Amino acid sequence: MADETSSLFKPQGEEGEEPRYSYTVTPGSPRDDNDDSSKEPLLGNALGALSSMTTGVFSDGSPSDGKTKVFNPGRSSMNDREKKEKFGLLPSELTQSKFDAFESLCCTPSAATIKSRVFYDAVKAEHAQGKHFAPMHSRPIRWATFAAVGAVCGLVSFLLKQCVGWLFERRAGVIEELAGEEEGAGPWVLLLWGKLICACALLVTTSAAIIIFIEPFAAGSGIPETSVFLNGVIIPYTFSISVLLAKFASCALAVGSGLPCGPEGPMIHMGSVLGSIISQAQGFPPFLKEKLKIFRNIADRRDFMAAGVAGGVSAAFGAPIGGLLFVGEEIATQWDINLAMNIFLTSCVAVTIVEFLTSSFDGFEYIHPFGTILTSKSHVYEINKSVLVNMAMFVPCVMCGAVGGLFGALFNRIVLKGTDFRAKYIKPSKVLFLLEPACVALVYVSCVVFLPLAFECTRADCDGDSLKQGCSRVGLAKVDDVVAYGCAEGHYNPAATLLSPAGEKIVKQLFARGFHYQFDYAALACMLALYLPASAYCCGIACSTGIVVPCLLNGALIGRLFGLVVTDMAGGPPQDSASYWVDPGAFALLGAAGFFAGVSRLTVALTVIVTEISGDTAFILPVMVSVIVGKWVADWTGVHPIYHALMEKKALPYLGSHPHTEAPLQCFVAGQVMTKTVSVVGLKMPVPELARLLLEKKHHAFPATVPGPSGKGQQGQFIGLALREHLVGLLKMPDMWTDTSAVMQGFPRPDPKRDADMVPPPGLNLSDDDVQSYKRLFHFYDADGSGAIDRDELKQVLEKIGEKPTDERVDALIAEVDDSGDGEIDFGEFCQVMVSSSGKGGGFASVVSSLSADALSEQELLAFDNPEALNNAGFESYLRNLCEAPSNSKYSVDLKPYVDLSAFSVSETMRFDHAYNLFRAMGLRHMVVVDTLNCVAGIITRHNLLEKNLHHSMTDRMMKDPDEFVDYAVSF
Repeated sequence: MADETSSLFKPQGEEGEEPRYSYTVTPGSPRDDNDDSSKEPLLGNALGALSSMTTGVFSDGSPSDGKTKVFNPGRSSMNDREKKEKFGLLPSELTQSKFDAFESLCCTPSAATIKSRVFYDAVKAEHAQGKHFAPMHSRPIRWATFAAVGAVCGLVSFLLKQCVGWLFERRAGVIEELAGEEEGAGPWVLLLWGKLICACALLVTTSAAIIIFIEPFAAGSGIPETSVFLNGVIIPYTFSISVLLAKFASCALAVGSGLPCGPEGPMIHMGSVLGSIISQAQGFPPFLKEKLKIFRNIADRRDFMAAGVAGGVSAAFGAPIGGLLFVGEEIATQWDINLAMNIFLTSCVAVTIVEFLTSSFDGFEYIHPFGTILTSKSHVYEINKSVLVNMAMFVPCVMCGAVGGLFGALFNRIVLKGTDFRAKYIKPSKVLFLLEPACVALVYVSCVVFLPLAFECTRADCDGDSLKQGCSRVGLAKVDDVVAYGCAEGHYNPAATLLSPAGEKIVKQLFARGFHYQFDYAALACMLALYLPASAYCCGIACSTGIVVPCLLNGALIGRLFGLVVTDMAGGPPQDSASYWVDPGAFALLGAAGFFAGVSRLTVALTVIVTEISGDTAFILPVMVSVIVGKWVADWTGVHPIYHALMEKKALPYLGSHPHTEAPLQCFVAGQVMTKTVSVVGLKMPVPELARLLLEKKHHAFPATVPGPSGKGQQGQFIGLALREHLVGLLKMPDMWTDTSAVMQGFPRPDPKRDADMVPPPGLNLSDDDVQSYKRLFHFYDADGSGAIDRDELKQVLEKIGEKPTDERVDALIAEVDDSGDGEIDFGEFCQVMVSSSGKGGGFASVVSSLSADALSEQELLAFDNPEALNNAGFESYLRNLCEAPSNSKYSVDLKPYVDLSAFSVSETMRFDHAYNLFRAMGLRHMVVVDTLNCVAGIITRHNLLEKNLHHSMTDRMMKDPDEFVDYAVSF
């Protein structure tokens, strides 16, 4: 039995060697884990010897000496100490890596009692007025905000396209002026080379300077960072207004310079930034900030950023359905049908805006009456004609997809090698990093100018007549939209026609059908040999660029080459309509789909995007086949998808849909992965003790416990989770502290006699609980105990919750509810405001009714926008003062209103794959692990789920007989 069990998961190495999936353990704990190694004694017995990477029983029963022993998975009796130490890892046994530099975030909104109270009071107030409380997902303000995100995404995409188009028009004008009327090589070549080099170098250097010296967080496409944030990782400073502006300028200059790159990737990042800015009302006037305040939380910010991504994709490609599917397949981790409908609205609005505008303007020139959408603008790469799908085409379709997938994997390999080279030799020097794009431009532009001179001119006036001189091959089909480049009238240079225009125009030419021999083998192969490595290397230079257009162009080149082979094997362009699929243009579309699938491993979204950008819905079945085959072949090569590979290069701790481990997940439980030592808090904490805890422990959450059953559960029974940012906010507000022995500092206790005289106005029908709640809140405002809230007291409270109120705003808030006109708010006026938070007194009521809840929400957002603020030196000094001041010993903090009673917890014996899926799907930052008695046993964070720690805690020697888990559970 022992041999059978241990053979379930064989190490991939020679006998006597460590398995390949094992890692050297570096002592130290991550910033995001809640652990406390100082509380855990060293393990002396064999069953608990996790330092030897086993929780099994040594066959000889001896204690671990750090060497590998023979694991016996058979059942054994366990004493109480062995039961407690059976599961989990010590903090010192977790690996430290470059992934620890990032903090994770919780995408599930905190359900602290004081925040739930605000919601509860709002519902009661609406019911008291006979109104129906509308769910958040169906409120008009939410739909309107999603539509606004789409509209702005469409507008930004339009402006970016116009900027890039204008620069390319200037570039094309220079080429036409110098090369359009000349025959053969001459001085014009060097003049053209000089002008293009100077212009391109100036543009890309300016683009790089914006990134290096102004806004480094705007570099690259931004797709990996966006994906990781929506996966639950804090990426500070990456979604700000400055990043948006820098990314727009850098992308427009880099793409417009003529480098082999595209604007679609940056547009996706800019869309996510716009979603964040609009939902959080950054830079908005006060009345809009008040309207959008309900979205000032991590969960809603995440949803609007996901919608911004969809808006960016949709506007860039004119593909609303593809944008929605791209977010669901590649970007978003948390997903539901209501969010999908919101995002689809964003996509539709974005596409509508950009298509109306681009139909009327080209390069900022008014070309068509506004109000109609041109067909050529509704499909970015519109196919000139459809062809019938034939059963005979699926064999070459599979082959084309396979070739595209192989080249896609090759593209990824070049990108990663270039990234390694750049990180080692170029990035350490700002000067080299700044000059690198100019050097790339020098090489690429030189090839663009001089390579076409190696090609003979081809006749462009054959008009489908292959009998004319020089038309024996090109005359078999049509030719259109060509570049002369030193050729005589009626002739064109095929290489210059491929190299000179903008990337989008080249792709459209390659997709065109009926132009079988406009580009022959030599021109296509030359273009592919230059463009593929150049576009791969440009992914990572100090400019904001993307790889979507390069992927489509490289794939189209590969597909067109493959289509030429098929056309020649078929004996030339077909004459029968059933064989019109024998067309290099048709295979160019399939090659682009297969190549992009090999690069990104997208399937459903990619199929829809390719169909939407081409407008050829009849060709969707071959596109699906090419995409699936391309993905399979690329997976077979072992090269990771490009965006996930870049996440690893950037040390972004992304959690995939499946854990990165070869272990059989069904054979492990949550308790084997958790960190077993946890710092906990009680429901009432002395201020010095709480300050000392925050000072010594940098954890971001602390399980709140109550004493458990006698003799059971060292940490107490779990009831909820207290977030660090909430505790920090409480310690910053001394008026929230409780002094059981004397009057609170600066806030005298209310006089019981005067308190009894405070009676709400008749007719409000308030319960005793409501009256007491309003009195407590009124006393918080009435700091001097005078029985009325004056302007200074109101201003003080507003400043406490993070506002910077002007005297005019304070006076306006008081005037809204001051019926007596004495310039103060008495208890009766206060109650009237609390009962009705709409209409009269809406401004003041919004401040009062959400005071503490808003303070907590702002603290949560602080953890996202500026995580250093929770652990900086200034705050640490403040904590030390709280610990050392003797006068603080009489104060305590009641944590009951701030504990999240809805925090997720799982049993030690829950199957690990279930626990992993719960953690990822709910966007958690912490998941408490409890034993059978609901006592805290450990905690799981993102760090526990990273690849190295899973390899460390899930070896074949760690597997247990399922009966052991049953015995462990019932032993309590």
